[in-house]
Amino acid sequence: MLFLLIKHLCMLSARFFILSLYLVSHSFGHAEFSGARVIEYFGYEDAIELSNGECTAILTPAVGGKIMSYQLNGKEALEIIPEEAGFHYVPKSGERIFSGAGRFDFGLEQRVSQRAEIWVGAWQGQITGPRQATLTSVRHKGTGIQVVRSFTLAATGTNLTCKQTLINIGKTIKRHNHWSRTFGRGFGIVVIPTSEWSRYENHYVMFEPENRINLVPKNEGIYIKNDFLIVSQAPEHPKLGMDSMEGWFSYLTPNDLLFVKKYPVFPEKNYAERVPMTISIWYVENFRGNFSTAELEPIGPLETIAPGERASFTEEWYLVEHAFPQDKSQVDVQGIVEASKEVMGID
Repeated sequence: MLFLLIKHLCMLSARFFILSLYLVSHSFGHAEFSGARVIEYFGYEDAIELSNGECTAILTPAVGGKIMSYQLNGKEALEIIPEEAGFHYVPKSGERIFSGAGRFDFGLEQRVSQRAEIWVGAWQGQITGPRQATLTSVRHKGTGIQVVRSFTLAATGTNLTCKQTLINIGKTIKRHNHWSRTFGRGFGIVVIPTSEWSRYENHYVMFEPENRINLVPKNEGIYIKNDFLIVSQAPEHPKLGMDSMEGWFSYLTPNDLLFVKKYPVFPEKNYAERVPMTISIWYVENFRGNFSTAELEPIGPLETIAPGERASFTEEWYLVEHAFPQDKSQVDVQGIVEASKEVMGID
C-alpha cells in the first residue's frame, strides 16, 4: 500500500512538472487570446492577425514592426507595395526595400541617425491579450533608442489603438518626436479640420526642392471648404505640412472607405520640425511608375527623453464605409465630417 501511495505521488509530481514546463514555455511565446493569432501573410510566417469579425488588422514584425493590412469587411484601406512581400532585411547588406502600408517612425526628420534595423528590420512580436499585440524593435545603438508599438483592436467596430513608445537605452538625453508614415490607398481625398488660427496663410505649407519651404502655396486641388482643408489631387510638390490643432483628420479612399485618424495635440509644446506642424501629407500619383498614395502623418511634439526613460504617442484609427464621389470637385465635405465624428464618438 505504501509503495502504491509513493508511486501515485510521484506520478502527480511528474504531471505537475510537465504542466509547469508547458505554462512557462507558453508564457514566453504567443498565448492564446480571442481575436488574436499568428498567421502566414504576405510572405511572412510570423504575422499577427487582430480581428473582431468586422475589422481586421494584420501586423508584420519581420519587416519594420508595422501594420501590413487594415480592413473593414475585407476592404483594404492601406497602400501595400507588392515587391515588399517576404522581404527580410540583412544588416550591412545594403539591400533595402520601398516600405509601404501602416508605417510608423520617429524624428526629427533629417536630424535622426540612420535606422534601417528599425525601419525595415526584424522586430519581436507578441500577442498580449484579446485582439492585442506588442511589437518590439532591436536595441538600436546608432540612435540609442528602442521602440515598442502596442496595438489593440476594439471588440466591435473598427477602432484600432496604435501606441508607439520610444525608450532611451543610451547614456545621454535624446530628443525625438512621433512621426506616423501611413500609406493610404492612392487617389483619395484628404479632409483636415482647420483651426481658428494658423501661422500659415493657406493653412498649409509645401516642401520644395533644395530644402525650400513655400509658406503661401497655391495648387489646384488643394482648397478650403466649410473650414476644412481639402487635398484631392497631387500638388506640384508632394510633401505638405499643416498646423491644425483639432486632433483628427480623414482620408476617403476610392474603394469607398473613410479612414479616420484621431490623436492628441499639445498647443503648449514645441513642434520642432523645420516648420511647426502637427500633420504632414505626402500626396503622390504615378510615383516610381504607377505607385500612388497619400501618406497620412500625425506628428507629435518634441520630447526630451532622459536615459532609461520613455515617451509615448497614441493614434486612434477608424474605418467606415462611405461612398467616393464620381467627381472629386463635388466631394460632400459635410457628409465626411459627420461620418468621421460619428465613428470617433465626438460632437
